[in-house]
Amino acid sequence: MQHRGASPKGHDYNDAMGDRDGGKRVQPRVRVRIRVTLKGKYGPAIHGWTGNISLSGAYVETQGGFPVGSLCSVSGLANLRGDLLKLRAEAKIVRHDETGMGIWFTKLGPEAADAIRPLVEHNR
Repeated sequence: MQHRGASPKGHDYNDAMGDRDGGKRVQPRVRVRIRVTLKGKYGPAIHGWTGNISLSGAYVETQGGFPVGSLCSVSGLANLRGDLLKLRAEAKIVRHDETGMGIWFTKLGPEAADAIRPLVEHNR
């Protein structure tokens, strides 16, 4: 599944990374703690925890981060009611703050979407 919510030129990324359409949330976002690893083209991998996640992106709590605009791969495991779900995606860093960074999923395969969807539904 290719995400098509936000402009690739960076428009409105601070508005929930493409989760909003005219001010209304398009993709529900929920607070879910998932240990994730982000790997960029250069430098060491970054480990962190999601603060929230949706089908279009996530906020990852980290120490340090990749530059805004850079691309990375995202991987993690989530335990949902005893089922281990694999999360794998390609993402773009869209913002930084003191505690982490916002990522926008540029490529989210069916397995990752199938893993995120029940997390969103289960935690609404």
